[in-house]
Amino acid sequence: MLYRLHIVQLFRSQVRPSDVPGVARGFYFYYKGVEAFTNKELERAHSFFKKVPSGSNYYLKALFHRGVLANLSGRGGAAIKNFNAILRATSSGRRGRELREATLLNLARVHYEKKRYTAAISFYGRIPRDSPYWLDAIWETSWAFFFLEKFNNTLGQIHTIHSPFYKNRFYPETYILQAITFLRLCRYAEVKKSMREFKGRYKNVFTSIKSMLGRYRGNPRGFFKFASRYKNSGRMSSFSSSEEVVRKLTGTDAFKGARDVLRFSAREMDSLSRYPARWKSVGLVRNLKDFLRSKKGTAVSSAGRRMYRLATTYYSHLLDLSNQTKFIVAEMQLGKLAKLREKISAHKQKTRVQFIGGLQQLNIGQSLEYWPFEKEYWEDELGFYVYNMSSKCAKKK
Repeated sequence: MLYRLHIVQLFRSQVRPSDVPGVARGFYFYYKGVEAFTNKELERAHSFFKKVPSGSNYYLKALFHRGVLANLSGRGGAAIKNFNAILRATSSGRRGRELREATLLNLARVHYEKKRYTAAISFYGRIPRDSPYWLDAIWETSWAFFFLEKFNNTLGQIHTIHSPFYKNRFYPETYILQAITFLRLCRYAEVKKSMREFKGRYKNVFTSIKSMLGRYRGNPRGFFKFASRYKNSGRMSSFSSSEEVVRKLTGTDAFKGARDVLRFSAREMDSLSRYPARWKSVGLVRNLKDFLRSKKGTAVSSAGRRMYRLATTYYSHLLDLSNQTKFIVAEMQLGKLAKLREKISAHKQKTRVQFIGGLQQLNIGQSLEYWPFEKEYWEDELGFYVYNMSSKCAKKK
């Protein structure tokens, strides 16, 4: 049986939508939508996703993409409606768990973009700790807390990301947010410390990424194979300081999709090799083998190019963050503190919302217990730390 993406490719120019049989319409229109979405043909993608029948196994996935497309076009209300429908359909058991968690993350982001930070935090908080999206939720929540002027919550979320449990995760922006949060509290010694920690952690990473990009420039297949070797062994044979970046790259859709194609192709090639000798001379078998080899090469090259472009983005991002640290320190040294703090002033909200450590909203009458800590990390409490740090800013008379 051919992989579904292969089938779409094979009959792309041969099949009229009206000729697709009922049982195949879901998968056909869904993957046609994915193809258009990948090519950034958003209106065309939406038209395909809308044609996926509601009884199809692909319907919820199509609905998810429709929600994403709605949000991209500025229709936040329609996006929320689609995402909520997915949550209702996946509310029980483990069915569709990954889709449900991705939906929660996107719902949170829609509310965040609308500056409904309290609602965003509530959706981020529903993503379980064992989810691949959990650490992203912790990071994005730290910004939501910042804009709510909940600076101790912001610092608590960053404390989780900086814990030894996540030392190989690539979140360089956390040091910048930590610094400007301390700046909002007029704790200038802590601001400088955050800048020093950023430089100490990412100086070698920056140099290593630059060398890695130079080594694999113009060689996307080699870059993919380099990342794949790391994924298989968990060790870096070279450019060891780039590990957290390569780890992030191996979690991308581009890498995972190519690995799926390689696994499928290997199974199919093995299956074809066991055909009786009289069948091996048949043109169809030979053509299938050629197709699978071509598909493997195309998948590896395409994924390698996309991953390389993303790695260059990470490199540029680190350079930009490094420049930001220099700017913050320079402005502080020049005494332009009021001007600098004004640039990063938080958004105001009419209602003041209190949160228990991390993500849970405080109910009236609910007791709170804040635990003091000095740099220790308890795994069960990750995501629930809250600082108890007062502002040193001079009060206005």
